[in-house]
Amino acid sequence: MADAIIPNELVLIESRTARQQYGNRIDVLDKVRAVPFLPDDMHVATEGVAAFFDVSIETIKSLVKDNREELDANGYAVLEGMELRSFKDLCRIDSRARSLALFDRRTLLNVAMLLRDSAVARQVRRYLLDSEQAVRAIEIEALARRAAVDPLTWTWAEAAAIARQRYGIPWGEEQWRRKLRQAGVLRQAGGPKAQYAERLFWFTGTAWEIHPHALPELIRAAVQADQQLRSFQGIQMRLDIEGVGRLALEGGAA
Repeated sequence: MADAIIPNELVLIESRTARQQYGNRIDVLDKVRAVPFLPDDMHVATEGVAAFFDVSIETIKSLVKDNREELDANGYAVLEGMELRSFKDLCRIDSRARSLALFDRRTLLNVAMLLRDSAVARQVRRYLLDSEQAVRAIEIEALARRAAVDPLTWTWAEAAAIARQRYGIPWGEEQWRRKLRQAGVLRQAGGPKAQYAERLFWFTGTAWEIHPHALPELIRAAVQADQQLRSFQGIQMRLDIEGVGRLALEGGAA
């Protein structure tokens, strides 16, 4: 009875719209078990997907056949010809198969939300639903503390918790502030810049809080700033390494 599908899970299994709400929560897969990636560390073959969910290969093939359009939209791909040969060479796959189906993390999560008779898939769905219940609790607390005339807003701590539960972004409150300063959304002093203040934030009289509708935009800005910084750091590291190499060569030549 413990493994029975609960009503909320049934909605997730039967509604593509409901599944789309959780499409970015690929982090929950690692909470259940290790993903059996191919050597490229990005994709899983059909056999690996079946092993991950403890079901037969035919079950996965049948699920793909019934939901091909949705899975294609979420990263499912079938390699053939030159693409397949290149991929086999990259991953050192010794196979004479004329095609290879590949699932990435997003596709694997999509399968977990579709697959009925798998204890592993049920566990993934429970993680997703539990995280949504945690978000609901935060929203109820935010409603309870606001003044009657004030709009519903989230504190920085609440916004960070919701980003973690709903989008799988593990940053704390201070990390969010720092990354949004890097993105040009916040001033160095901490408050929002003028072009963002009225649209995305609410001043309570003592502190700036965040409108719920603003969170996706703030996440995009923070993630983009983080990616740009990491890219710059990678470039700088390569330049430093190349500089050390040049100095070594020059020293050797002398």
